[in-house]
Amino acid sequence: MESETTTLAFLLCMHRSGSSLTASIFQELGMSLGPFPLLGANSSNIHGHYESLPFHSLNRKVQEIALGFPDDVPKSEETLIRFLDGRGIRPAGVKIPDELFDEGRRLVAGLVGSGGISGFKDPRTVLTWPFWRQVVQEFHSLRVVVVPLLRSPHEIAMSLCTRSDGTLGYWASLDLIAVHFGRMKAILENENQATRAIGFGSESFLDDLAEAARFCGLSWNKEDALRVFDRACVHHEPATVVHEAQMLYEELGGQRPPHCQAERNGWLLARDARKCEALAQRLESHRRSKAQQLFQAQAALSDSRDQLAKAREEMSRAQESERRMWEECQRLREQRDRFESHPVLGQVLRARRRVKGLLARSAVGSEAE
Repeated sequence: MESETTTLAFLLCMHRSGSSLTASIFQELGMSLGPFPLLGANSSNIHGHYESLPFHSLNRKVQEIALGFPDDVPKSEETLIRFLDGRGIRPAGVKIPDELFDEGRRLVAGLVGSGGISGFKDPRTVLTWPFWRQVVQEFHSLRVVVVPLLRSPHEIAMSLCTRSDGTLGYWASLDLIAVHFGRMKAILENENQATRAIGFGSESFLDDLAEAARFCGLSWNKEDALRVFDRACVHHEPATVVHEAQMLYEELGGQRPPHCQAERNGWLLARDARKCEALAQRLESHRRSKAQQLFQAQAALSDSRDQLAKAREEMSRAQESERRMWEECQRLREQRDRFESHPVLGQVLRARRRVKGLLARSAVGSEAE
């Protein structure tokens, strides 16, 4: 199915870790992303994601089955707590359907058939790795390379918090990062074909890229790499934070700022804490505004319901009155019919009508004269 020199690179990362930039640089250096359409750009990633759409879609399916949510992060607090408690490990008894493994093998076959060195990235892969490891076992002569991508947990947390407009808090973001880094560490401990971690935002970023590219079999060209590197897209600065995510980051190869920068580190944390606090306040203000609008809408709806109930009562009374009038008319008609059919009363009534008619015509004639 593939030659001895065929290489497949898995770019392992947490969300918001510079993985789209890394994938675009690797593509620029000659790595194939496959014969598939790519996930397009959006407001938080203006140059595109460089993720194969079918791989992205399959990863979402697998992650939802394995962990209960398909998106970047859990949307509900219940799912978030369950995910954090489970440390991102698929619960025992949860089985991935065979048809998804078949789909994975078809996609990998298409990807590795598109070039001697191919690869794909999706931050979910850190969490769905057992699935992909089982998929690539079918490709016996394929060289599988793991490329870990790192970014300061503080930067990732700030990016997640900012992108969500405060709906995902800073500390919850760090908890999520710790789970991803923990799973990445477990993967690297069991893979012998892994590059040195690429530290996005670090001083060694380009050197890390060069080493990882060469390890995958790509020819390094700094000018090609810099051509696709838009520094304007980097919106946060690294800082050291006291959290498990920071410890795992450093264990994986992440750089801690020099001790002499402790004062600046504290200043960055304080500045960004105020940013997160402002986002949280804005979110709370928005929620209160929405709650007030909802309260007013509910009050207006209640008034409308009361008015509707009153209108229905009036309509019901009007219908009852109409029904009674109709019944009275029917009663009078029946009474008249009984009188008309009586042998004596009927003649009297008819004679009376004839007299009234004669008197009316006589009166009309007199007025005419």
